Amino acid sequence: MSTRYVTLLFVLLLAALAPYCYAACYIVPLADDYCMGWEAIRHPDLFSAVSQMYLHWNGRYTADLLVMINPFIRWGRTGYELASLLMIAAGIAVNYMVARRLISGEANRWLAALCIQLLFLFQLPDLSEGIYWYNGYMLYYLPGLVFIIAVLFVTDMMDEKVWNIRSYIKAALVPVLIFIVAGFNEPIAVISFLFFAALFAFVLTRYSRMRLYIGFCLVIAIVGVLLVWRAPGNTIRAGQ
Repeated sequence: MSTRYVTLLFVLLLAALAPYCYAACYIVPLADDYCMGWEAIRHPDLFSAVSQMYLHWNGRYTADLLVMINPFIRWGRTGYELASLLMIAAGIAVNYMVARRLISGEANRWLAALCIQLLFLFQLPDLSEGIYWYNGYMLYYLPGLVFIIAVLFVTDMMDEKVWNIRSYIKAALVPVLIFIVAGFNEPIAVISFLFFAALFAFVLTRYSRMRLYIGFCLVIAIVGVLLVWRAPGNTIRAGQ
């Protein structure tokens, strides 16, 4: 593809993305942002705030931590708007990480990343809940991105016959990412568990050198599911 057409595609894709970014400059807190914002004010110490939520509301330890770092309370409306823009940018970055594994050529990878992000934004049933509502994208949008990164790191390690320093860094990060992912919400915790259970069954016969490591990742996924599922706050919330 000639440089002229690549440039034209970039311009068109960025023009299509511009309205989403522009709209982010006019958003305000919504729904649970007020409830969680009030809890963040009542419990300015993050450990106290998260433990309060875990014991009395839900088991989403990662999401609870993030929603307590409420950008509106800490940095005003500008912070709230920037958080939304960062989520859009994070989506493009993760899409690029996926494209790097599948597509050759830097320009093509960035074009694919922008296309995927635009398709995602376009098909959202509710933009306000998808990328303009802090509590919403902390619970449901961000965990998907983190999970994809964990999967990419694992597949990278499986492809590498000889590990280097990057491989060991990824190996150290993946269990952490799995634990973080499980704490966002119940569905992603189950999805993570099912993925690593299936991957463990796969490596048992095909990647003997990865058995122990994937088994450890599966254990972390199980621990995450149990922490979310068995949280004391779930019973209290259900009762209410």
